Amino acid sequence: METDYWNQVSTPRPNPPKPKIAVKTILSCNEQGIMTPLVIFWKDGSKFKVDEVVDIKPRGINTILYKVKIHGKLKDLYFNQNKWYVEQKG
Repeated sequence: METDYWNQVSTPRPNPPKPKIAVKTILSCNEQGIMTPLVIFWKDGSKFKVDEVVDIKPRGINTILYKVKIHGKLKDLYFNQNKWYVEQKG
């Protein structure tokens, strides 16, 4: 008797999107319009210097993902529709 493999495999469920936290950002913009974040500010006024932009890539239709290093740790910073945000942990 043949076993139907696809009935045994669970369908992976996409992870629900994490809540977005808007952040203020100081940035530099070059002649070609490339934005480079320099400092990120939290709502409580804490500021974090961006040590390095490691990668910039499109993420969806209107979003750009910036992989940045802050205090030596890799973080994701997003730019979408003229707003900067990070995803909430957890």
